[in-house]
Amino acid sequence: MSSYTMAKQNLVMYCVECNPPAPFNVVKDLNEHYSLKHDSDINEWGCALLKCRKRFLNKSSMLRHFATCHKDEAQTASSFCVPSTSQSAQSHCFVYNELGNYVEDDDDTVSVTHSTGVPPVSPPLPVDIEEEVKKAAVQLLVDLRSTASLTGKAIERFEKGCDTLLQQFSVSAKAKLSESLKEKGLSDEDVNDVIRHLDIKDPFIGLRTIEEQLNYFSEKFGLVIPEEKFLDTRIDKRLDSSTNSYVQCQVNESFMFISMIGTLKAIVANNKYRNLIKKTSGSSDGVIRSHMDGSKYKEHPFIHKHKTVINILLFFDELEVANSLGSKTIIHKLAAFFYQILNFPPRAFFRIIIHFPACPGLR
Repeated sequence: MSSYTMAKQNLVMYCVECNPPAPFNVVKDLNEHYSLKHDSDINEWGCALLKCRKRFLNKSSMLRHFATCHKDEAQTASSFCVPSTSQSAQSHCFVYNELGNYVEDDDDTVSVTHSTGVPPVSPPLPVDIEEEVKKAAVQLLVDLRSTASLTGKAIERFEKGCDTLLQQFSVSAKAKLSESLKEKGLSDEDVNDVIRHLDIKDPFIGLRTIEEQLNYFSEKFGLVIPEEKFLDTRIDKRLDSSTNSYVQCQVNESFMFISMIGTLKAIVANNKYRNLIKKTSGSSDGVIRSHMDGSKYKEHPFIHKHKTVINILLFFDELEVANSLGSKTIIHKLAAFFYQILNFPPRAFFRIIIHFPACPGLR
């Protein structure tokens, strides 16, 4: 058996924020758990051995650390992963790797075993099952919306299909559970009292249309909804269906505005992004690595006056889109102002979105 397979078979993860701790077999399940249950994601990995306690940005680096520093350890080599909302590295999700062999890639699809031989404690049932199902439905919608090839109609049909599948599963589960409980000698009243907890409402209620989804995201997650701003009017020609001829009409010119202040508030409300901004600092060895290492930046009075400064780079861009306004055959240009937050470290550029739209519009 290769070191890769052995390392994977001796890996176990569990969330100690849950009581009792919730075990997980793969990193993907752990990430989804933190996103849905604790409204955060894993920010760091680290070695939990008392004599080490080093931290890493990803699991591969942590496993490489096991291979190089704890390869000959007789006892269990432990590691922890810290969610972005955590302030302590010792009180959240832990990972145990008994062998400490380096894994070349990041495939997390194999099953794992507990290193101590003690079966992990089963995770507790959610306090509000309907709320957990609602969160899963919201996450599904976000994933579908991020796929450009899916239309709104396709997503709506997918929602209806998911609800039908969920209701059918609920009916089937209640029938099997009812039959099993009656075989155990329970009365009909007790059986009905048990299976009624399997009734699940449509999780997509209030999320059917794009307007409902935007309102929900704005209320729950602080999404900044674009606002249409009036610019001016122009004279254009439109076809009059009654006379079948073109007539002149007045058309409003507008653009979509996305509040920069609202977006920045949403960004700093996230613990991970806020900590990255707070940790911003220039080079200490004299090497110029960013704008913060320049003499003009260091000597600017605004920088000396304020302890924490959000550095923003504003720029303009445009791209051509076909039929963006409907059935017209001409090509339209989507013009937009974007801004980039320069406080994020270079190593985080590939992990997070650093470009935010300010005022997109068609012209």
